[in-house]
Amino acid sequence: MSDFNEKTLQGSGSAPLSSNLLPTYVAALQSPETFAVYCEEIQTRLQSNASQRKRFLEASIDRLNNLLGTALAVNDTALYHELWQCRQMAQQMIESLAQGVPTEVVVQPEIPVPIIPQPPKLRPLDTVTGTLSPVPPPPPPAPVREATYLEPAPAFSPTRPPYVSQEVRPSVVSAEPRAPRRSTRPLVEIEADAIRQREQLRIFVEAHPLRDSAGNFHIPNALLMRSLMCRQRKLEEEAGDIEVAEVTDLRNDIWEVMEKAGDTEYTVGREYSFEVPPTVFQWGELVERYEEMSRAFEAFLWWHEHSGDLTLMDVQPLAEAVAAIQGRFNRLLYRVSSHDQFQQQLYEDLRSWAKEAQCYLYSLRPKVPIDELSERAATLEEAWDKARQPVLLAVQRLKTLEHLGNLLATPGFGEEPHRDAERLRIVLQRCKELRVPAGERRLRDPLVPWAAFMETDDAFRDVLREVCGEWERRLDTQTLTSAPLLNTSLSGLTSEIAKIHSVLGGKCVLVVGGIATEEVKSQLASITGASEILWENHRPTATLEDFEADIRRADALILFTQYSRKEWLQAQSLCAVDGKPCYRALTGTDAAHFVRSLCQQIG
Repeated sequence: MSDFNEKTLQGSGSAPLSSNLLPTYVAALQSPETFAVYCEEIQTRLQSNASQRKRFLEASIDRLNNLLGTALAVNDTALYHELWQCRQMAQQMIESLAQGVPTEVVVQPEIPVPIIPQPPKLRPLDTVTGTLSPVPPPPPPAPVREATYLEPAPAFSPTRPPYVSQEVRPSVVSAEPRAPRRSTRPLVEIEADAIRQREQLRIFVEAHPLRDSAGNFHIPNALLMRSLMCRQRKLEEEAGDIEVAEVTDLRNDIWEVMEKAGDTEYTVGREYSFEVPPTVFQWGELVERYEEMSRAFEAFLWWHEHSGDLTLMDVQPLAEAVAAIQGRFNRLLYRVSSHDQFQQQLYEDLRSWAKEAQCYLYSLRPKVPIDELSERAATLEEAWDKARQPVLLAVQRLKTLEHLGNLLATPGFGEEPHRDAERLRIVLQRCKELRVPAGERRLRDPLVPWAAFMETDDAFRDVLREVCGEWERRLDTQTLTSAPLLNTSLSGLTSEIAKIHSVLGGKCVLVVGGIATEEVKSQLASITGASEILWENHRPTATLEDFEADIRRADALILFTQYSRKEWLQAQSLCAVDGKPCYRALTGTDAAHFVRSLCQQIG
């Protein structure tokens, strides 16, 4: 038998066969030494394969964790259960892999024939899935209270103890311990991001201070600061258990800025006692939600600042978008077992505003699907742009009315009737284009002395009607008699007054238009030297026939441009028929201007 084996190994009539030409497993059985070498090679290959398999399964678990967070965010329960089962199977494979591959092989050299160990038995797939723990249901949405308007909104107090939660946060218990934190990116990239964010922080402090010049706390900027803090926490999570100096310095810089500004409100970025810390994906989502909340709070403050120029129809789409952003942010905070005081304040302010304005906000309901909240939140900028239109229109109206007031207050306005009437017509046309109401006080009151100039265009009949109504109201309340004298100094005008006396002295003078007061009437009598001054305040409804008897009686006529009508100014043609002198002046309250105007017309 031994001869047969030897011949079989050597071949018939040939030299012994080299072990290099035999199969590996046959050559390994030639001696205990070759078998030990063979076992070590096999063990090395098994350990390498096991390490690669383990790294693949660990990477798959990390990716499944991110997908679980995404499925939870979109409320896809079926996908959430499927991903959870896949994650459990991957964990089971890692555990069986660690048990099935020995770390070392003990070779007994004294045993001539080694016993090959049996390979590990793998459980069937159906038995593995059958022993898995039941899938926990996803956490419910945030308990946003129904907008019933039964409670008054509590006053916001910025003096709470620093970083202490004022409400009981929900307890989130994981089905299994969290995987060890490992660096998910190269540390060089994480450090570079931290350096860039530190530079952005320096610019941010100058462009978005947490307090204004009056020392008031600016909530939108505070929310932006919290988004920067979440960016820093995201870098910490990406670095894992490795401490990066630049990331730590970024955290210290942010805390220093907040402490200098007196920002002591609790924020999730400074919380390190989570039962289940947020993942990298959740920190990134918190960054986006904080930035969105800052914009929403800014829109909320803006519409309250311009509430006088906005109607309920202008505000409601913007309010729905702001409420949707607040609701979506609240649900994210619930998932990470946290809260935010500014988010709660915005919710209470929205409820109070909706109650006072009798406006129903659908987004404040607690059971609105997250998809609808996302759709309404995306309309913030569009709704804000539409709300800006009436505000911009109000600003343009204000500028136009200011321009009108400056035009009417220009010295010498009205001395050139045709030119000044055209200038006034252009401004009034701009007011009509901007839909300024004819009864607007800032439009009506300055135009009362210039009713005659508005009769040149029928397009301004509504404005003329309001102006004449204000004119009559002032006559009824005797407020026209309180016009002060503008310039009563007649020093240096002695020769001009003597010239006027030579023409009008001892005559009966009729005055039409202007404001008739005893003080102004006595001043005109001393300037003209007239024996009698016929002058009284007429209503704007008076016609030229009302003055015919006085025109026939008077020896001269003085027409004032202010507080006059276009028909009254035609009395000059009647004086020309009778050969009586007629003079025009802007007003009788400015004595110096009146003297110079009469002297210029007398010649």
